[in-house]
Order: sequence, then structure tokens, then C-alpha cells
Amino acid sequence: MLDSIRRVLSWGILKRSASFWLGVTTLLLVVVAFFTVGFRGVNERKIGWVTGYWYSPSVWGGLPVKDIEFSALTHVIHCGPTPNADGTFEEKSLQYVRDYAGELVRTAHRHNVKVLLCMGQFRAANTYTCAARPEHLGTFVSNIIELMDAYGYDGVDLDWESGVDPQQFMNLVGALRSRLNARNPRGLLTGAFWESTWYLAKVQNDFDQINVMTYDECSPGDGFSWHNAALYRGPHLRRRSVDWRIRQFTSSIPAAKLGLGLPFYGYLWEGGAGTPTGGVTGPGQEWKSAPTMRLCNFRDLISNPLLWQAAYKRRDQSAGNVPYLSVDRPGSAKDSFVTYDDEISLAEKVRYAKNNRLGGLMIWELSADYMPHGAIKHPLLKSVKDAAR
Repeated sequence: MLDSIRRVLSWGILKRSASFWLGVTTLLLVVVAFFTVGFRGVNERKIGWVTGYWYSPSVWGGLPVKDIEFSALTHVIHCGPTPNADGTFEEKSLQYVRDYAGELVRTAHRHNVKVLLCMGQFRAANTYTCAARPEHLGTFVSNIIELMDAYGYDGVDLDWESGVDPQQFMNLVGALRSRLNARNPRGLLTGAFWESTWYLAKVQNDFDQINVMTYDECSPGDGFSWHNAALYRGPHLRRRSVDWRIRQFTSSIPAAKLGLGLPFYGYLWEGGAGTPTGGVTGPGQEWKSAPTMRLCNFRDLISNPLLWQAAYKRRDQSAGNVPYLSVDRPGSAKDSFVTYDDEISLAEKVRYAKNNRLGGLMIWELSADYMPHGAIKHPLLKSVKDAAR
């Protein structure tokens, strides 16, 4: 009997001992996991939003609502009507909104994605300026809210890019914020901006998202070739980059309020003369005779057999691992340099946004990587979705 009791007690101790060491082992594994990946997680910020601009397919891009990859997005911004000088809307651009707004909003909401109406500057700058004058401001704001309510949009996006009158801008933002606050649920107000200005900083609290247009950082007018959206510019102070522009904004606006712009397009530089290769064939080249430059969507680029060749593909590590095509053909007039973003460079930019604790991401424009017959219909958007997790 005593031996039986001793055996039972001994087995109980062993069981308790085994449970103890199992607990210790589990704790050690957790600690090891934290120290191997935890510090990176502490420094990173979770991506708060992925906002994509979308044109009605009859206007641009041809991306139907049914093929928008809503699972990769938190917000869709519908490029909306052009304002007239008196605060009304141009009828043709308004009809493009009416044709697709209902389907877009219903479909997005089924996927728990919010939709905003963009008041864009799609023609002469003075129409926006005139519409925001004191005598037209009330009409302009009321027309925006009425259109928003008619189709169930969740908010308004401002895309006033040039010819901005600071006081009129602040008045417009304030009036919209007041009307959006009165809605239930509260309406959202976002905006896309290329420059950090004192008047934007002054009304920053009225915005739910301030998305930075960290692209279009190149122009023949600069006197040298450069990338559309280099992540870094290195020691070259004349060149612009994503990091350089974000730092302009974070000097007056918290990083958590900002969205990093991701371009699904690039630029094709052609010709020129007087570079080391004759015509322009890469970033950082100066010339005697300037090349031309034109926009090129990603889907059009990879469908162009004359350009999309393995022999032409390069990467600029110093600029943040951004890709480009270098085409050096006989005769400088036929040389080409194509700056663009791909799956790798976009993932790098998402990591940059996390590491710098930015609020979110903004994409221009959702149709630019649309491959209707591809195995993956949105290759760039998929890479952003994967990296943003």
C-alpha cells in the first residue's frame, strides 16, 4: 500500500514538473520570437488605410466596378465632376458620375469599403478658385453635399492642385467640415497634396486623410533625367524623392495623418542629344538637346514588346530599388529611358510607410495596372495588399 502511494505521489510530481517545464519552454519561445521580430514591429505602424482613386471607365482606364479589387482597399475615391465658376458642376463630367456612382457605392459597401466623391481640378484652375469665392462658396458646398447624399458617398476628397488661394482654400475646408460633421455617420474629408503649405497645416485637423502625391518628381525642365518616384535621392540635392517630400510634410503635420502616394504609372523619356549615351537612357543624365517625356501606365508598359524586354531592365539601388528601362539604340533620337514602379519597389515603399509610422497609402490610379485577361488582374495592387498586411 505504501509503495502504491509513493508511486502515485511520484507520478503527480512528475506531471507537475512536466507542466512547469512546458510552460517555461513556451515562455522562452515567445521571448525569442519577440526579440527576433518584435523590435521591428515596435518601430512599425500598422497601415491605417489604403485609398485608391478610380475614374468612371467611360472617362479613363476602362476598369469596371466588378473588377475593382476591393479586398485590397479601405477607401475608393471616385473622380468626380468639374466645378463651374459659379459653384455648379459641368454637366458632362457630372453625367459620368451619375452613370457609375450607384453601382460603385453599393458594391464597395458590400465589401466594407468606403467611397468618397473627389472634387478634382480637371481643367482650368480658375474654375475651382471662382467656385470657392465667398459669393459662390455656399452654393458650391451645398451642391457637393447634395451629390454626395444622392448616391450615398461616405465623404469628400479635395484635389485642388494649382492656383490655390489660401484663404479660399481654408474657407472651403471649414465649410465642408462643418457640413460633414452634421451628418450621421460623420462624413469623411480627405485630400491629395503635392506641397506642404502653411494653410494646409492650419486646417490639418479638419482632414481625416492628407495624402501626399509622392510622384511626378521628374521633368525635362529640371535639366536632367530622373525617376518618377525615387524612394531616396542620395547626395543629389537637386533631385526629388519620396523621402524628401514626406519630410517636408512631417515638419508641420503628424506622420499618422499622412498617406504615402503610390503611382501605378511611370514616364517614357525619348530622344534628346548630348548625354553619355547619345540620347537619354537612364536617370541622372544631362543633355545638350532636351528629350521628350510622356506618361505611361504600367499595364501599357508591360504590353509593349518594343520596351518590355529583359535586356533593358535595370534597378537603381541608391534610389530605393526602383526599376527602370534603359534602351540604347543606334541614333540618339531612338534612345529611351522608362521610369516606373513594380511589385518590388511598391513593397519597399509600403515598408517605408510602416517604418516611418505614416497613416496609410494612396494609389493613383486603380485602372493603371488592370490586366483583364491576366492570371492576376491587378499585379501592383496585389503587391501593395501583401506588403500592407
